[in-house]
Amino acid sequence: MFKLSTKRKIKKWFYSPLTLIFLLILVSFMFVPVLNMYENYTESKDVLLASKEKLDALVDEDLEITKDIEYLKSDLGKEAEFRRRFRTGKEGEFMAIIVDAEDMRDRAQPMKEVGFWENIINKLKDIFN
Repeated sequence: MFKLSTKRKIKKWFYSPLTLIFLLILVSFMFVPVLNMYENYTESKDVLLASKEKLDALVDEDLEITKDIEYLKSDLGKEAEFRRRFRTGKEGEFMAIIVDAEDMRDRAQPMKEVGFWENIINKLKDIFN
């Protein structure tokens, strides 16, 4: 074991202001990499969450596409897609076309703008006829 005087010298040296300042500087230099590691961790965590969301969206899209493929493989799906794309029907079927009343009114009587002089001439024709 150390002698008492040696222990006192070590203790005095260890608690000296110069040693404490050196240890404080050493700890601060070690804190910077720890801070960088924490920043990298938070970035990686955000990227991981975004990647999981993209993966979930792609899995949902894959399921949807698989369902569409299975539907289109069936005869009913083929017929429905053919009708949708080409707007056709089977032989013997009839199709009804529904048109808005406003559209028909606009097509039936196009409005013609009459000028001032044309209006006067039309009124004179009506009077003398």
